[in-house]
Amino acid sequence: MKNPKITYLVTRTHGLKTHLIRPEEIQVMAKAKSLKEVADSLLKSEYAEEVSKIPAKEIDASTLERIFLKKLVERFYFLVSIPSGVQDFLREYSKRFEVENIRRIIRAKHVGETIEEGNLIPLAREYTLVNFPALLKANDVAEVAALLRETAYVSLTEKLDLYKKYGTTLVLEACLDDVYFGKLWEMVDKLPDKKEVKQLVGTEMDLKNLLTVIGLRMRNVEPALIEEMLTSSFYEAERRHLTSFMRAGIKDAADALVATPYAKLVEEALSLTHWGEKALFSEVEKLFRKEFYGKAFKMLRENPFNMGFALAYLLACECEAKNLVTLSVGKDLKIGDEKIQKDIIG
Repeated sequence: MKNPKITYLVTRTHGLKTHLIRPEEIQVMAKAKSLKEVADSLLKSEYAEEVSKIPAKEIDASTLERIFLKKLVERFYFLVSIPSGVQDFLREYSKRFEVENIRRIIRAKHVGETIEEGNLIPLAREYTLVNFPALLKANDVAEVAALLRETAYVSLTEKLDLYKKYGTTLVLEACLDDVYFGKLWEMVDKLPDKKEVKQLVGTEMDLKNLLTVIGLRMRNVEPALIEEMLTSSFYEAERRHLTSFMRAGIKDAADALVATPYAKLVEEALSLTHWGEKALFSEVEKLFRKEFYGKAFKMLRENPFNMGFALAYLLACECEAKNLVTLSVGKDLKIGDEKIQKDIIG
């Protein structure tokens, strides 16, 4: 028998889903002649109130991105606010924004770029215990890690030597992922309706681990050290699979994952690059994002009556925001329609 609170959550989510902009609609928007035309199209969506406040001459990608991300956070925390019996899990799941903001700050400090509050996902103080204004003022990555000593992310300080040795933020980003997924994975097993939720959380965790292995192998980090960077928990790509993968040559790497659902994906990813080459890692990340959000959209279609539907809705919201940012940045930079459409997920 279904938990009535979960049923209520899923029912509410069905109504919320109708407000999403479908990826195919965003593909059509990609053919707009200008960013102003994109903004006009958004006046028929949930973004209308905020977009309509922007003077025509002040419309730019960064202003629109702020609106997209604000709506994204609102959508997540609206679901958190629904009495469902799983609010603690959804609140923990929403900490992905906190993690993403720390990631953005670390990446900016790593290359010496200026980063301001407007470059972060807008999080109200009630949604985070991290002192982001202090992190933004930090002089370097080491200072960011030091400022996080009294938070759940204290383990970042333990990875600073490896970060400095290999000169890549991937070392620290893997640490952030371990903190995030560690708590989340414990909570999944306590859910009353967990099968599909476990599939989504587990798949994302697997893909993060695979990206960590690929990214660090491309930077010639020793397999033994890469193994230390993996999350503490695993789903379908178990530690033994990942160990074989990271120790294999590029020709045999995908074969090491044949017992997992990821062999073909990794084979495609490795065709874009090879061990020791950094340039195309962003393309690998893009490929993995499309794989993950594709699973979320499939769950929206095929599992309309369980909690997995609610989580898939949140991921569809996240995908919509990413697509709209891709679209607006592309138009602002006058990137060709074909390239923008190729980069849109879904």
